[in-house]
Parts: sequence; C-alpha cells; structure tokens
Amino acid sequence: MPLVDELAALDLPVLILIGLWDRNAGVDACRDLATRLPWAQLQVFDHSAHFPNVEEPERYVGAVAAWLAG
Repeated sequence: MPLVDELAALDLPVLILIGLWDRNAGVDACRDLATRLPWAQLQVFDHSAHFPNVEEPERYVGAVAAWLAG
C-alpha cells in the first residue's frame, strides 16, 4: 500500500536533510516528499552526497540546531 498520499495528513514539523549529490535517496525524491508534508523544511547540502553529517558537519549541525530552535 503506497503511503505517500497519506503524508499530507501529518500535522508535525519535519526536517528533511539531503546531500545534492546523493544517489541513494536523491534530491528530487526529497523535494517531492517536502511538498507532500505540510510542515516540512528541506535543507540541501551542496557539497555532500549521502552523508552530509560527515561531509559538511558544521553546516549540518547548524541546520539541525536552527530547526530545533525554530
């Protein structure tokens, strides 16, 4: 059963983090996911692939911290 159509019913904030060069998840899939979630915030890391927390750790921590403080 595809659950993607049920995402609009979620009423909670979601932070989606993706590396621009990620071949596993893909930026397009994450952008689509962000449009389906009413409270989503998408953060794309321009110099990362699948592990922005390792490849851009300072920016990653800053994005999570800002979102949590938000």
